[in-house]
Amino acid sequence: MKEKNYKNQLLMIQLEEKSIEMYNDKKQMEELTNLGQELSKDRLIWLSGFFSGQAEANSKLAELFQRLGNNGKVPVLPETNQFPQKPIVDKLPVATRQLTILYGSHSGNGAGFSKLAKEIAEKKGFQIKLQNMNDYKVRDLKNEQNLLIIVSTHGEGEPPLSAEELHEYIFSDRAPELPKLKYSVLALGDKSYFHFCKTGFEFDQRLEELGAKRISKRVDCDVNFKNDAATWLSDSLQVFDSIIKGNNQDFQAKSEGGVQSKNQLSTNDENFTHFAEIQNKIKLNGRGSEKETYHIELLINSSDIKYEPGDAVGVKSSNSDELVKKVLEALTFTGNEIVQTQKGNLTMKDSLKNEFELTTLNVETVKKHQEKINNEDLAKIIDDQELFKNFISQNDVLDMIQQFPAEYTAREFVNIMRPIAARLYSIASSQKSYEDEIHITVEAIRKTNNGRTKYGCCSTFFADHLNLGDKVAIYIKPNEGFRLPVNDSLPVIMIGAGTGIAPFRSFVEDRAQSGAKGKNWLIFGHQHFTTDFLYQTEWQNHLKSGALSKLTLAFSRDQEEKVYVQHKILEHGKEIYEWLNSNACVYVCGDKKNMAGGVYQAFVEVIQKEAALAEDEARAYIKNLKKKGLYLEDVY
Repeated sequence: MKEKNYKNQLLMIQLEEKSIEMYNDKKQMEELTNLGQELSKDRLIWLSGFFSGQAEANSKLAELFQRLGNNGKVPVLPETNQFPQKPIVDKLPVATRQLTILYGSHSGNGAGFSKLAKEIAEKKGFQIKLQNMNDYKVRDLKNEQNLLIIVSTHGEGEPPLSAEELHEYIFSDRAPELPKLKYSVLALGDKSYFHFCKTGFEFDQRLEELGAKRISKRVDCDVNFKNDAATWLSDSLQVFDSIIKGNNQDFQAKSEGGVQSKNQLSTNDENFTHFAEIQNKIKLNGRGSEKETYHIELLINSSDIKYEPGDAVGVKSSNSDELVKKVLEALTFTGNEIVQTQKGNLTMKDSLKNEFELTTLNVETVKKHQEKINNEDLAKIIDDQELFKNFISQNDVLDMIQQFPAEYTAREFVNIMRPIAARLYSIASSQKSYEDEIHITVEAIRKTNNGRTKYGCCSTFFADHLNLGDKVAIYIKPNEGFRLPVNDSLPVIMIGAGTGIAPFRSFVEDRAQSGAKGKNWLIFGHQHFTTDFLYQTEWQNHLKSGALSKLTLAFSRDQEEKVYVQHKILEHGKEIYEWLNSNACVYVCGDKKNMAGGVYQAFVEVIQKEAALAEDEARAYIKNLKKKGLYLEDVY
């Protein structure tokens, strides 16, 4: 609801702006504008107060002079639509209406919200400078007066690549004192990680240490961030506006302390505004494979849904009836208990099936469970980070409540639960080839531990429960950090393992359809050539047509010694370095923990050898590639 109200507020501002245009006579507008340009600021302020006093007689004319008193710029429209009876005299220089928004984003959420923040702030009369931290000159920090920082945390507490340089700068001896800076931080993160929103916390604390003044409390956002982010933006802009007008009351109220606590039940606020019909489902693995991978084709309406190569599709799924039943039994619930959720009042059975995560555990849920039971053994696990990580990775909600039982009411239990998150799948098709379709590559997750088989929530939703003609709720998740080069003559090296091949199917199709001149090299890895060569016929056809220039394969279990994609990078190191010297764009998609790290290290070794550089120089070389957008990762 907050997000809806937020958008409604923007709409009202736009409607008010239109109404002003309707009331103002064009000739009068021209005359008054000319007059405003001739008068000094002091006279304009005096006239603003004079006409404000005549508001009952002619409120629209008063509003026009208030505009002129702001050098012709559209001011923030008061929420009550009433104008002050006395002129507002700025206590601070006019330059303080200039506001810088810096964002450091990994998945694109921060970048997307920053653009929205710019739009909203400009509607409220601020002059906005919006910049990616990657492009920001760190020396300019000492000159900033008003600053909003929107930054995510990558993995276990690392700043995203785009924020690394600024983060390093403010913690260095070169960082200046910042007594004139007023700021606020929006931290984006994921409570599944132990160091939730660590980068945002570090920016917030360090700026304060350097003498900057926090104007509103930092907000730490989980994956469903939109409502909290909208509230943070509204509060921050309100305080900036109050300070400019010489009212420090809001500043004192909203800046005390470090972080706004979010105690209310969080929601899954992704926009599942579209439904897609399953029109094809094909198992890609051959008989005898250890893997179970499906090619899924979703029918969409292209007039409503647009996507680009590199984007992902978010899918809303449900927990299995079997798992829901076992959780209810472990809690001794009937399933008919009524609980309040963001979707209204639901039965416990329906809420566990459709609203809350059961197949995965997260840090917050386990800690809240421990608060309930105060168990000594669970406390030891939580206190040891490695044990805690292992516990979360190996167990699900049913495991937790079976190993560490507790007596909950239905309401108490849903209050410790995390909303079920959308599952994101890289889009494996180009809309240039399949206008009304989205293709995805889904590996069904089934694993056995603690004496029972566990299933991936969404992957087995597709594999076991959805049939042709069924519909699923979806949304498009743009991925600005994993785009094909604008210059289509640049060569492209695509490195993927397993389902990491999906976006590259989209890339090659798109480049073929657009007639891109750049060469395309795919390095793909999986377990066995005969059973796991995903989309084999398509890649062979692309080779014949010339759409694919080079194909390098790594099947790890077809020989005694395992061979992975990183080994193929080392094997073809000289040619890879030649492609890099031709400004090739490198794309890596697949497992973050093992595959992506192995690929990165292989590139370090290739550059060390071929460029005759020391290891730290080779790492700096790759870092520079990343900053230039020539080494991009989509890893999970």
